[in-house]
Amino acid sequence: MKSALKKLTSLALAVLMAALLVPSAAVAQTVGIAASDKASITIENAKVDKTYSVYKLFSATVAADSNDDGKSDSIAYTGDIPEALDSYFVKDSAGNISAVSNSLSPDAIAAIKAYAVANLTPVQPKVKCETTPLIFEGLEYGYYVVTTDSGAVITVDSTNPKAVIKDKNEIPFDKTDNVGDTDGVEVGQEVKYTIEGQVPNTSAYNTFDYVITDKMTEGLTFNESSIKIYISEDDVLTEADSELGDSYYTKITTGAKSFNGNEDVAFRVNFKPVEMNTAGMAGEYIFITYSATVNDNAVAKTDNNHATLSYSNDPSDSTQHGTLTDEEKVYSAKIVVNKHETGNTGKTLAYATFVLKNSNNLYYKYTAASGGNPAKVEWVSLENATSKTTQRDGKVEFPGLKDGTYTLEETQAPNGYNKLDQGVEVTINGDSAVTSSDLTPLTKTENVANDTGALLPSTGGIGTTIFYVGGGILIVGALAAFIIKRRSAKHTA
Repeated sequence: MKSALKKLTSLALAVLMAALLVPSAAVAQTVGIAASDKASITIENAKVDKTYSVYKLFSATVAADSNDDGKSDSIAYTGDIPEALDSYFVKDSAGNISAVSNSLSPDAIAAIKAYAVANLTPVQPKVKCETTPLIFEGLEYGYYVVTTDSGAVITVDSTNPKAVIKDKNEIPFDKTDNVGDTDGVEVGQEVKYTIEGQVPNTSAYNTFDYVITDKMTEGLTFNESSIKIYISEDDVLTEADSELGDSYYTKITTGAKSFNGNEDVAFRVNFKPVEMNTAGMAGEYIFITYSATVNDNAVAKTDNNHATLSYSNDPSDSTQHGTLTDEEKVYSAKIVVNKHETGNTGKTLAYATFVLKNSNNLYYKYTAASGGNPAKVEWVSLENATSKTTQRDGKVEFPGLKDGTYTLEETQAPNGYNKLDQGVEVTINGDSAVTSSDLTPLTKTENVANDTGALLPSTGGIGTTIFYVGGGILIVGALAAFIIKRRSAKHTA
């Protein structure tokens, strides 16, 4: 009898209840159920916004916990075995229920779930998780089935009286890039991405879909040859980790489609988790590394790299799937120079020439896309820099810039105007464009004014006037001397 009971209590769907209350942490969500017993189920990793339902399949009686170790001394299951489940459970002459096998097959799980959902009234239906852990307390002792909003079954391993279980339908999925704290990038920059997943436990499934796709917006050009797939025992990828053998996945980079086939994607990887489980990889971590190059379509807007995981989440229905998404955003900005006359912004000036310097005292060089080669921004010496000259509208642009502080230097002033004797500092910070629809920070307009040149002396100006004045004084002086002399001569005569 004890052997039969051990079989039942070790089944993936069994929840053993005890007379002890589960302490409720301050952050836990507790759902009270009025019952004669004081048992509880704690879903320690319940997903926020996901709904859970609890069904009792069999009743149970539980002996005392004489060892005070959180486990009851014995348990006995009673009740009626539904005809739909008589292949998986048996009842002895005393009315005690035991399991036919030590583990539940995918068919058994499917049958139990189907029976519970179709025929049983949940002791607690559709509880939406608001915080984790999620605790159902005040339950009767028994053998329970817990399902999620998709109808998928949560498998249970624990035989503790205070049943603490995990939502094994939870699938880890994360995506990162190497841009750093800021999401600003330059045109031509290679951005490296890493997607992290985990080999699911497929023991309850005959087949299991685990498909990762990635879609990029037009400002990013996928580098097909860069994609690599690794397997690791740890959740941190290191140089010691090896690439996953290609017999465990198929990779599509040309003509790839999303999981449902509705849209084009940069790549798609169909993993084979059942075969990976057979090879002992269940629970190990999957890493996909790849890169994309920022192109000239990324200027003054955000660009997204959107990864999606589609996975099986119901062993009884192969058409049911869960979906997880994660994305990384990048942006590239531009500086716009608006050249005008000092004190008159409406009078724009043509033929002013500028170069742009970064904080490392290197100068901007822009190479346009050509012959299949993407556009790119480089930082070079002044002699090799790209010069930009204003036209009648007084404007020039320096596109493809990441966040930072730059200096505009005027190398040639418009005709009739004095050249600037110092640079104009411009700062780009486009972080807010990532979290809002406002792209204004990605276009930095700088009004740059020029003074007209001072006039040098010319004919009719003060340069000749002074000679006229001086000459006039000499003439007057000579005339005065002549008159005085004549008067003096008359008096003598």
